[in-house]
Amino acid sequence: MTYFVGGAVISLSLVDKVTDYENSLTVSEREFYGIGQTNNKQLFVMRNNKHKVIAETFLYQEYKQKNGNTFVSFHPKEIGFVEFDISKRSKNIHISYIKVHPEFQGLGIGKELLAYVESYGKEKGCKTATLDCLSTYTDGVSTLVFRKEKGQNDTLRRMKERGKVVDKNMKFYIGAQYHKQNNRKPQNDYLTPMIKNKLCYRMAKVTNLLSQIHFRLARHAFKTIKLSQKDFVFLHKVFSTNKMLEPTRIKGKQL
Repeated sequence: MTYFVGGAVISLSLVDKVTDYENSLTVSEREFYGIGQTNNKQLFVMRNNKHKVIAETFLYQEYKQKNGNTFVSFHPKEIGFVEFDISKRSKNIHISYIKVHPEFQGLGIGKELLAYVESYGKEKGCKTATLDCLSTYTDGVSTLVFRKEKGQNDTLRRMKERGKVVDKNMKFYIGAQYHKQNNRKPQNDYLTPMIKNKLCYRMAKVTNLLSQIHFRLARHAFKTIKLSQKDFVFLHKVFSTNKMLEPTRIKGKQL
């Protein structure tokens, strides 16, 4: 079974709900689409409006009422975002802020968001990506958001005396192929300017046939495909056996 972040099992009814929600947004709110995948194979949706990418999951529950009717609860939940600006003159995309909400950190969502923004910049003609890194040190027990103040220098020194200290943010960006940029002044003196010189297209990760039908990395509105009863039976067999199939065909039908 495939899940959205938050535990909702992806089903035909859930994808229809998500599709209706995405199509209800204005074009400016959903210029670009993608599917992100967490470290534990759960999915989330990414969309942007030229200056901000939003990562969303969808919470969906069905409740049986006393009268036998079914009550459905559905609502989107923002789990992270990236703010950025594109400079056509310098052919650069500058990432000003990236944030994953605490309850969803450690799942690889930030990595997916960063790669998604770079892909969007590449699509817009950017050659480089820049950002200003705020160092966040941790020794596994305490965490210090470092701003080069005297008191923080003392705190960081004591942390290093106790054992190994890691700069989480710096490690994250270096792992994404960023390096220090010496010829650019950051917004504040406690930030470290960083740059990535080679951007590449990165198509959205899709892990099953149902996701491929309803989500795609494009600037067009979602289109729900009408399936026959035979197709529904076929899809049910696919998900019950969790097989990976060619994503663009159902029994020879071109989607």
